[in-house]
Amino acid sequence: DSIVYGIDINSKLIEVANTSFSCKNINFNVDDINTFTKEQIQQYDIIFIYRIYIDDIEERQFEINLLKNMKKGSYLYSYDSVLNKLPKNCDFVYDDIILKNNK
Repeated sequence: DSIVYGIDINSKLIEVANTSFSCKNINFNVDDINTFTKEQIQQYDIIFIYRIYIDDIEERQFEINLLKNMKKGSYLYSYDSVLNKLPKNCDFVYDDIILKNNK
């Protein structure tokens, strides 16, 4: 069985998610992915993000750092990604949105 974890720094959004998507395999918690260690990030096979930063430079750096810390074979799905030049350790999969870490 797969388990889905959802995080956000906004407790109100987490409250809405927990109310809207009540299921035993789905967990929503208040957290900040920027504080995750490499070991925490490597627990996940697929990471979905929706633009964390307004600034393109900050968003690009965030996405690159996240990819560098993900385990080999994992995927990053970034809605509204700013990556237009992929890091060397990734394969292009679909429209600069889904990236696979092959390093």
